[in-house]
Amino acid sequence: MKKIRLVLALVVIIVVGLLIQKFWPTSDIKAYEFTGSIEKVEGQTMYMRGNYNVADHPELRDNGRSFDAKIKVKSDTKFVRINIYRPADLGAKLAAGEAVDPSTFRREVKSGSLEDLKSGMVKEAVIETSKSIYGKESFSAQSVTYYYPVDEEETK
Repeated sequence: MKKIRLVLALVVIIVVGLLIQKFWPTSDIKAYEFTGSIEKVEGQTMYMRGNYNVADHPELRDNGRSFDAKIKVKSDTKFVRINIYRPADLGAKLAAGEAVDPSTFRREVKSGSLEDLKSGMVKEAVIETSKSIYGKESFSAQSVTYYYPVDEEETK
């Protein structure tokens, strides 16, 4: 009788262990960065579609693995705005079919704000976090970095 109880206890422990192993979310992947397009900004929350940035797992950047994320902005969230100054003659060059290399545009790093993101001028952003966000669709931002287009004035 004691042997049957012992065998039943071992079977139950093994079954429970297998169920925990199968359904318990475990991952060695740590993601502290998210890049995506800004869908909308409401109050202190950004809604984005994008991917995790993990150097050891470039497959996570595949567009087929994009997902919707809800990013909360806190009072200590840092905003980094990178102004990209577009030349005054950019429109004419594009209309003429000339090749334009955006990497040659003048850039300037400044402090940014959530208001920039609400303006609609910013299409994409990089979110950094202090805790791993892998597997999460809602998280808080430690910093937000984005490019902000600025038209150069024509110099005469």
